[in-house]
Amino acid sequence: MISIGGTSFSTLQAAFDAASSGAVVQVGGTIIGQSAVLNVANVTLRGPAIFDTRGANVQGKAVIVQNGAGFVVEAIEAFGMAVSDGNGALIRLQANGNLTMRHCNVHDGQQGIMTDGNKPLCHVLLDDCTFERLGDGSGSTHNIYIGTVAELKIIGGHYNDSNVGHCIKSRAVKTT
Repeated sequence: MISIGGTSFSTLQAAFDAASSGAVVQVGGTIIGQSAVLNVANVTLRGPAIFDTRGANVQGKAVIVQNGAGFVVEAIEAFGMAVSDGNGALIRLQANGNLTMRHCNVHDGQQGIMTDGNKPLCHVLLDDCTFERLGDGSGSTHNIYIGTVAELKIIGGHYNDSNVGHCIKSRAVKTT
């Protein structure tokens, strides 16, 4: 089930394409093999839902490529993230804006979150999340990899059992 305000969509990409700033994309059940690019700012993806990604990705990067500044993800379980270069993430943060994840469980794939480039206005908040058993075994992938952002703030949760790489790799100006 994927919907915005009672309107149903057959794919996550269709819902993201229809979303406007402030939209809540409600997902439920098990979402199999879907990926999407989010270009709109200030969108919430709200479960509870399970994303069985089966290696689905966009742009050879991630299940969700975040180009819109301001994305909130709540109550999502995801696994199976993979791309050919071994750096596949659930979320690839490309926007110079905020990412908040609450009550999420990301496991058994290549990476949970990956940022790219210099994002001096970006704040990442992880609240009561679990990131575990992620990495391709090369040592170059991690449970989460936060590049040069203003802040990474972690409140509770579990970050463990990375496959060779770091459980938390942060180049943030401030990590708490």
